[in-house]
Amino acid sequence: MKTLFLTLIAVLFLPQTSFSLPELVRHGYTNCTTCHHSPNGGGIFTQYGRALTAEVQSTYNSEGESDFAYGLVKTPKWLEMGGNFRSIVTRQEYPNESLTKFIRMQADLETALVFNKLKIIGTVGLQDTDYPSDPTQGAFFSRRHYLLYSANPNLTLRAGKFMHTFGVMQPDHMVPTRQGLGWNIGSETYNLEASWINEEWNLFATGVFGRPDQSTLNRETGFSLNASRKLSDTYKAGLNYFHGSENNDSRHVIGMHVLAGFTPKLYLLKETNFEQKDSQWNLYNFTKLGYEPTQGLHFNLFLGAVASDLSSDTPIYYIYGPAIQYFPRPHIDLQLTYEMIHERNSSFVKKWLTLMMHFYL
Repeated sequence: MKTLFLTLIAVLFLPQTSFSLPELVRHGYTNCTTCHHSPNGGGIFTQYGRALTAEVQSTYNSEGESDFAYGLVKTPKWLEMGGNFRSIVTRQEYPNESLTKFIRMQADLETALVFNKLKIIGTVGLQDTDYPSDPTQGAFFSRRHYLLYSANPNLTLRAGKFMHTFGVMQPDHMVPTRQGLGWNIGSETYNLEASWINEEWNLFATGVFGRPDQSTLNRETGFSLNASRKLSDTYKAGLNYFHGSENNDSRHVIGMHVLAGFTPKLYLLKETNFEQKDSQWNLYNFTKLGYEPTQGLHFNLFLGAVASDLSSDTPIYYIYGPAIQYFPRPHIDLQLTYEMIHERNSSFVKKWLTLMMHFYL
C-alpha cells in the first residue's frame, strides 16, 4: 500500500508543461499577458512572446526562427497559430525492480482569431489517457476553447473551457499544488472569468461550472478569487481562494505564492496551499529554486510536501531532487528530472527519473 501511495505522489511531479514561464520574473516580466493571449498564461503566444523565446530564453536562434512553423507558414494578422507536442520517458526504481515507460502526453494545435477587442481561442488534438483500452484514446478533442473580450486595456472577460486561475500557473502542472488539488493538465472546466491586470495588480474572479458536457468527468462547481501584486521589478506575491462543491461534498482552498527574481540568473517559485475538506485540513506545498548559468540552460532544485489531515499522525510525504531544463533553440524544450520521494520517519525512498521532450510550433 505504501508503494502504491508513493507511486501516486511521484506522478504528481511528472512535467506537464502548458508552456508558461513564471521564471521570467527575473527579467521583469510579472504579467502573463506579455507573452500569452490567455490572461493567466500558457497556451498560444503573442508575437512579442514568440520574440522573447528567442531573445531571452533560447541558447541559440536565428532571425525569424521563433515564428510559427519557423516562418514557413504565413498567416494574416487576425490569425495566430501554435501547437504543442510532448512526450516523456520515465524510469521508476523500486527496491527489487525497475520500470521504464514511454508516454505520449500531448499533441495539440491551437488557433487564435483576433478581432479588435474580441479573441476566439481554441485547441484541437488527440486524447491521451492512462488506459490504452479507453475508447477515447486517440480521439480528437479540444483541451480548451473560449471567447476573450477586452472591455478596456485592463479589464478582460473570458468564457469557455480553460483552467481557472489559482496560484502559480507554472510549467509543471503536475506538482502537488496543481495535481494534488485536481487541477493538472486535462482538468480544464467551463468557466466565466473577469480579470483586471495593470502594472501593479493581477486580480481574477472566476465562476467554475465543471464539465456539464460530460457528466462522468469533473463536476465540481464553485468559484475562485485571486490577487497578486508586483512588489518590485522582479518580485511578485499573491493570495488565492477557491470554493468548490460536488454532489454533497464541498471544499475550501486557501493559498499564497511568491515569484522572486533575485538576479537575472537566480530565481525562486513558491506556493503553499491548505485544503479544508471533510472536516480536515490538507497541505500541498512546492518550492523551486533555479539558476541559469548561461542563457537557455537551467539547473533547478525542488522540494514539495503533501500531507492529509494535519491534525492527525498521517504521514507527510516529501518530494525533492534536481532537474536540468534546456532550451537549445526556439521550439525545443528538454527537461531531465531526478526525484526522490519518501515518508517522514521512514527509510524507504522511491526514485523517479523523467526525461521530458517538448516541441512547440
